Amino acid sequence: MNKKVIITMSLLLVFGMFYFGKNSGEPLQLPDCKRYAMTDTLETPVYLYVDERVQNFDSKQFIDYANQTLKNSCIPLKRVISGIEYIDVSHFTDTDNILTVPGHIRRELSNMVGKEKLQSQGLPGSYYGLVLSAEHEAEHDILGVAHMNFGNNFFIMYSNAKPTTLEHELGHLSWAFHQGTTTFHLKSTILPRHHSNLKTYARGYNCKGADTIMAASGATESLPVYSSPDIYRFGQPCGDEEIADNARQMREFAAWLKEELQLTASQ
Repeated sequence: MNKKVIITMSLLLVFGMFYFGKNSGEPLQLPDCKRYAMTDTLETPVYLYVDERVQNFDSKQFIDYANQTLKNSCIPLKRVISGIEYIDVSHFTDTDNILTVPGHIRRELSNMVGKEKLQSQGLPGSYYGLVLSAEHEAEHDILGVAHMNFGNNFFIMYSNAKPTTLEHELGHLSWAFHQGTTTFHLKSTILPRHHSNLKTYARGYNCKGADTIMAASGATESLPVYSSPDIYRFGQPCGDEEIADNARQMREFAAWLKEELQLTASQ
């Protein structure tokens, strides 16, 4: 056999052994949700105000991805669309800078649809979002933003955002954060009255080259899971109990929400 052929075959064999060794195990191994003390699944309504320039906005792809992520992560929440309303945002200012002026855009939305209406849609566990046309130029390629200082109910996203975007922003509104975000940074941007909600383990994670839903590390592949040391990808845990367990954070949020809703119902 030709010496070059032998060398080439040997190199391919070594590469194959390395690749399959690196990616041994199941692609995504999910936990048995029975291991967690979970509450009954709560529906969390999401009302969308959509830029009228967006034609036939497909909310289903966002909701389906969100609910698959929650199910995979053993989080007792279910996203439901409570309504879609098309509005004219042509007079809104700074819609190209959602990262820096979400509060200003929210005030403009409030002036248009009414403060009382937004308040009714912003009860605990309920959300409302503004979906902007892809015609706007997204600042720094940011296609979604949620600000925890606005009652934890409001988010903005662009119509051409990835299916992961909705649940990513709702995760922020439940105090789940990106991989590597420091507590110091969060405390510098979030009002002091919310600081007790900031947990050091509520961070995303990059798992074998793929991002969990809150990681935001720039990986080309996203996983429909929140970070958790109980979820595995090719044998590697997709989280860490001390620095990356957003699934735990979301379950704790669900338990808190259940108590809030029960308290409201009893009043």
